[in-house]
Amino acid sequence: MAFDRYPVGSSCLDVVYYDADSQILVLTFDQGQVYEYSGVPPEEVCGLLEAISKGIYFNFDLRPDGYPYSRLPDSDIGEINEPEEFSIVNEDGSQPLLLVEQETQYDYKTKGPCYSGVEWSIEAGAGGELGDSSISADGILSVGSTACGDLVVSAACTTCSQLATITVSILCTDLFIFDADGSEATDTILTASSLSFKVEGSCCGEIVWSLSAADGSSIGSSTISQAGVLYAGPDACGTLIVTVSCDSCATSQEHFVRVSDAGVLCGVSCCMEYTLWLYAIGSGTQNQWVGDKYYTMHTSTRQCVYENEIEHSWWWNATLCAAQNNYSAPDGCDKDTGPGATHWDEVPHHDCVSPHHGQDWGVKYNVIVQKWVCPAHRNANGACV
Repeated sequence: MAFDRYPVGSSCLDVVYYDADSQILVLTFDQGQVYEYSGVPPEEVCGLLEAISKGIYFNFDLRPDGYPYSRLPDSDIGEINEPEEFSIVNEDGSQPLLLVEQETQYDYKTKGPCYSGVEWSIEAGAGGELGDSSISADGILSVGSTACGDLVVSAACTTCSQLATITVSILCTDLFIFDADGSEATDTILTASSLSFKVEGSCCGEIVWSLSAADGSSIGSSTISQAGVLYAGPDACGTLIVTVSCDSCATSQEHFVRVSDAGVLCGVSCCMEYTLWLYAIGSGTQNQWVGDKYYTMHTSTRQCVYENEIEHSWWWNATLCAAQNNYSAPDGCDKDTGPGATHWDEVPHHDCVSPHHGQDWGVKYNVIVQKWVCPAHRNANGACV
């Protein structure tokens, strides 16, 4: 036998020991006497442990029930466990994850004393939605596809009034737009025709599709349904922006679709600048490229905005200055980041002199971005208006 030990420190009882398998209760009284009671059911022990007055419960509830008893020497109690707090853990005993995913199962159990069965339940937390989530009688949580926000999982001991709860939150992920068949999203459409899209990613709430026009474009009578079906109206032109969003997770994704039979290319310039700070190290013959800053065309707004600062750790000697002329545009700058193509024209502006403490130099690029717009938004020179 292995007894769970409960120090109670009342005016009558000092320690309560109980083994649920054998239903043997051992009580150590405040004067040091030790008594063993046999055939004591778990609910009787729970009543004793939860009583405000342990002495009153013992004298008026437990002792009158007439359980067989005998006095024991102090050293004869046997193997003793220090019971853990009643709580919810994973089936393998590890701590539960606090972020869970939709359409996923999680296997829980309880630890700590509960001398009979556990009743599992689940409810939505503040601002959450239970949706089609459920929990089985043996503690397997099934997070449904429509669950949202916080979920509260509870385990109640059926004999004692012990209750353990955990609060888990539905994990949000980024959203991605694909064609309905799962292939890469189509980026062109003809007027008076349709495309079907779908979204992948977890959304704790409702997925919303919306449609807007890029600068210099018009959606006309175009629409997009909440099933992701885009219709380009006969009066649409330029570039349409399909947006899917999940307000509950504050996530969204845009996809540019060019109306290929109703638009023209126009050009917009944007300056990108690399600035390098150099400082002397040791003897002054070596310098470090500390970092660079550059401006690029923002994918969504198509405006020139400060984009990033990248830290480098690249050592070089002043005699290699001439090689700096060959520094190329960053990775991805020659790729299409939206409607039209992005071109980089290198226009270096720096002095190749021996670096010294505090010297800096830079390379500037002129970024020419071509946008697909309605014909009225391009002038005779091909610039955007």
